[in-house]
Amino acid sequence: MSTPSFGSVSKDEEVEVDQSKVIDCPDCSSPTDLILVSSDGIKFAAHAQNLERYSEGFPPARFINTPDGAEPQVVHLDEKSGTLRLLLQYMHLKPQPDIERIPFSELEELANAVEKYLVYGGIMACKLCMKARTSMYPMHVLRYAVKHGYKDLVDEAAKHTTYRSSNEMKEFFGKNSQVFYTWVRALPLSFPCPQPHRMPRFGLKSAYRDQWMSALPWIYTRDIPYHNLHKGGLTECELWEPFRDCVRRDVDCLPSQIACFEEIVAERMQLDLGSCERCIERARRWVVSVKGKIGEVSAFSSYL
Repeated sequence: MSTPSFGSVSKDEEVEVDQSKVIDCPDCSSPTDLILVSSDGIKFAAHAQNLERYSEGFPPARFINTPDGAEPQVVHLDEKSGTLRLLLQYMHLKPQPDIERIPFSELEELANAVEKYLVYGGIMACKLCMKARTSMYPMHVLRYAVKHGYKDLVDEAAKHTTYRSSNEMKEFFGKNSQVFYTWVRALPLSFPCPQPHRMPRFGLKSAYRDQWMSALPWIYTRDIPYHNLHKGGLTECELWEPFRDCVRRDVDCLPSQIACFEEIVAERMQLDLGSCERCIERARRWVVSVKGKIGEVSAFSSYL
């Protein structure tokens, strides 16, 4: 019975490897029995036992047939050199790489690579870093989260895609993708936007986006409930109107901001309402009414 091969490479390829151009593992004295070649042609020294120990996506070390004194086996991978350089740092008992501030394109590639090769030491770190950049790269994070089954991140990223046009979503995800099908529906908007100039020119309408936008009347047009009157029987003091207008301006008819309504109100309460307990109580009731409407929005992941 033949020994399973780690990668489909020819003997000619193994002979042609120039060891002087292989990037060695820093601070590592273990013998090299593998050379991983990135998609852009950069060669990295690797150790089959380490790959087996720190991941589950590579074949076991016993499948590597490299006799003493023989050239290491060469394996071509799909990942770029920058991704492999980071990935291999998880294959040693040493501090993990600092990925918090790397360019997003590198983070996204690494996040998919650690999932592909089941590098558990890097999976959660990459997920947290992807989540931290959701507001800046919502479509990329949504694609990553859907691919790897992170429902919490799917729902978080989906909120930030609701102001994208259907053409943008179609171009990014593909018109036949499940995400695009879920996001887009040929439905008319069922409510007036208080700031129509803020609404982009969409093609197809999004049922998911419409759910968020249906909360707008509770923010812009409906009476804000109050409980206790101010001195003289007034429903509000001079602080309320500027506070209300600032909240509405901060929401700006954006679904992603509607999702943050409670935080927006809390920040504005500290800045604008001072010690007026009656206005503060009214603001809290406003939050409760809007949260009730937001609570009716179905999670995006529930459609997938």
